Amino acid sequence: MVKLNHLIKVIIFLTPFLLLNAHLKQKNITVESSRSGILRLHEFNSKTFQNKRIIRVLLPPDYYEKENKNTRYKVLYMNDGQDLFDSKTSLYFSSEWQIDESIHKLLLQGMMEEPIIVVGIDIPSKKMRPNEYLPWEDEYLQPHFPNTNGEKYPDFLVSEIMPFIESLYRIKKGPDNTALGGASYGSLISLYTAVKKPDIFGFLLLESPSFYVNNKAILKESKLFLKWPQKIYIGVGTNELGVKDCKQIEGNLEPVHDVLEFISILKESGMKKEQILLIIDECARHSPAAWSKRFPKALMFWLIKN
Repeated sequence: MVKLNHLIKVIIFLTPFLLLNAHLKQKNITVESSRSGILRLHEFNSKTFQNKRIIRVLLPPDYYEKENKNTRYKVLYMNDGQDLFDSKTSLYFSSEWQIDESIHKLLLQGMMEEPIIVVGIDIPSKKMRPNEYLPWEDEYLQPHFPNTNGEKYPDFLVSEIMPFIESLYRIKKGPDNTALGGASYGSLISLYTAVKKPDIFGFLLLESPSFYVNNKAILKESKLFLKWPQKIYIGVGTNELGVKDCKQIEGNLEPVHDVLEFISILKESGMKKEQILLIIDECARHSPAAWSKRFPKALMFWLIKN
């Protein structure tokens, strides 16, 4: 009888956890912890794209401490999650954004009033990256990738990823607490998502954006859009194309010109100069090394109240 009562108590204790797992239907892969934070990796199955990927969630190092059990955090959603925290997982580069180290350093220096949560959304594979990040075909891409599905990405992010994260973690909701960013194609799809899903994101982080795609289609759509986030950061190098001698980059400044055109569009739509941060990085290339260097300034621009 004693053993039976004990078994019943164990079942009652475990039932909420079993129900939670059954409800989420998601598998937690691993947890890595350091002074820079707690990195949790989730396997995520997407109904929108009919594939699976890893979602990387960087939590403050004291997220699970008893005194913080009711604390909620701002959240930064970032594309190309595999490039953010570990160079070993990067698919295109041998370097990373060093986002966890940067946030840790800013907190230690007292530059951030409060920690944040960063959600890195991996691509399912290197081959399929254009499929998800391109709302239109890129005629310059080799090998060519026809019939892209980037127009589905805003729904994937807002209707799948965000509810999943909000069900698991203590997230502050609303545009003031929600940011979105990425680099290259990841920057393009971030801007596209903000245009298609207004009033969701209060801050955009756009690094080395691929505005050229489909004859600058995103800039044309931007001219018709007025409900911009409260703040937008744009970073671009004067050597995005990787010319060996920086003295010869004069003929390769199209990425910079595209960004300047976008800035003009924002100002014409009514955004004030204090709502926009533009960094034109002399001789900087298209790489995580450049994005990592500029990331702290972008983050502080979002978090510091005007």
